[in-house]
Amino acid sequence: MGYAVGVACYESQSEAEAVYFGGVPPAVSGSTVTQYQLDGGVWKLNRYDSASGSMVLQSSTTAVSSFPDCSNLDRTLDGMALGWLVAAVMFAAFAAKLVRRAL
Repeated sequence: MGYAVGVACYESQSEAEAVYFGGVPPAVSGSTVTQYQLDGGVWKLNRYDSASGSMVLQSSTTAVSSFPDCSNLDRTLDGMALGWLVAAVMFAAFAAKLVRRAL
């Protein structure tokens, strides 16, 4: 089992967190900047105040993640089933063309 982030399936939770939290841009609201940062293998949501001209850390909380489960095998089997369905439709169209030509 893996962890789903968007349409991708990652084998480890740390990979999924890196993709999810690493892709979130910093948010600026007035003189406050909020961003996710990796600190010692743990993702933290840090809030900085820039009113004094320099970035001063106001608060830091550990980010909590929960991703839906996914399986690469299930996705592969779904793709194979879709491929066989397309092949069956193409075969049926070819067979109909041959029957029509014979009549």
